[in-house]
Amino acid sequence: MNDEPNSVDSININTLKGIIGEEVYWIGQTITLDEAKKGIDEVEEVNVMFEDFSEQSREWHLGRIKYFVNNPNLIDPITIDDNCCGNVQILDGNHRYLAKLILNHDMIDCSYSGLVSTLDYLR
Repeated sequence: MNDEPNSVDSININTLKGIIGEEVYWIGQTITLDEAKKGIDEVEEVNVMFEDFSEQSREWHLGRIKYFVNNPNLIDPITIDDNCCGNVQILDGNHRYLAKLILNHDMIDCSYSGLVSTLDYLR
């Protein structure tokens, strides 16, 4: 297990995309990569983080993705957990993940918890 606190790893975003797909979820909201690519042109940037994502509109989520697309230097590492044999989930960072995909970046930084073999695969 990789339980080293505050360690950041760079992983291949296309390998991650092959595992978790191009669709992200919040309570009551789902946005695909294609929807995000089209939708960010229609909304204003949102540069304020919010704690309760269930209260936020689709436009708010698209605005948050747009913020990271326009400010890629502000994309912090996402948090990934592999809670059981390849069941990889983004715990924090869905907006940043979609922004990196839109930007066609090859790598994404993450804090990872789970099997080292899965982390090796993601690298």
